[in-house]
Amino acid sequence: MKKSKKKIHPIKRIFIVLALVLVVGFVILHQGRQVFYEKAEAKQSASTAQTSLPTILKDSKSGLSLSIQLVEGQQAVGTFDLFVPDQGFYHGVVPVGQSSYHVFHPDATISVMFYPFDDSLPVSRSVRIKGQIDISDNSSTINFWINKKQFNLISKKADDSSFTQTAEGVATSFESENWSSLYDVLSSEIKETMTETQLSDLMNNSSPEIIAVDLNGKGETHNVSGNTYETQPVVLTVQDEDGTTSQFHSNLFFVWENDTWKLLSTDTPQE
Repeated sequence: MKKSKKKIHPIKRIFIVLALVLVVGFVILHQGRQVFYEKAEAKQSASTAQTSLPTILKDSKSGLSLSIQLVEGQQAVGTFDLFVPDQGFYHGVVPVGQSSYHVFHPDATISVMFYPFDDSLPVSRSVRIKGQIDISDNSSTINFWINKKQFNLISKKADDSSFTQTAEGVATSFESENWSSLYDVLSSEIKETMTETQLSDLMNNSSPEIIAVDLNGKGETHNVSGNTYETQPVVLTVQDEDGTTSQFHSNLFFVWENDTWKLLSTDTPQE
């Protein structure tokens, strides 16, 4: 006797597909940075509670990422790994001054090892570094000069005060089926993997109707590899074709990008 398969509610299928589309796009576009993040996070996971961790900073506009040891820890002070998009990784040690308990100043012209993306052999490069890092809020302004070209890494603390407004806007987009508005708030990296038309087709060809999306309390904030992520729990009220309504619990995941909150993904709704 065959067991009957449990049917998945259509709203779950919608969000499963939407989550997969967003997450797959996120993973694909971060493959180039995977080595940098794994290396930086491996150093953190290997550290003990008594060992200071490297500070990880990221410029959401330029894509530059920096992992640097600012106080005595598993590495020597000033040891850093710099990721430059479309180039590769720079590894070295820079002298670091300190003007207060939480404010540091890397400042020197140093010789570093450069590891290109094209798998060619590492080479020595001269790099000028000058800037300020405030570990109290993970903010920084750092200038790099490589082969006479200047790069800037500016990181800012995420604005928590604007998060709820952004989350409410996403909820309204779902309720009003305004897929253009929803597309506008997607992370730029996700937009590179799907068009507004593709998102609209995905949502318009789905059922049941989402009649309400209500924010459900406060989620969690996480800082990972120089990125700030925020989770927003929501309650979805949907209406089936027969007129009956059901409620599901889900989460919306956001990332702080270019000084604003952007939708990164969703998860599978649960009854």
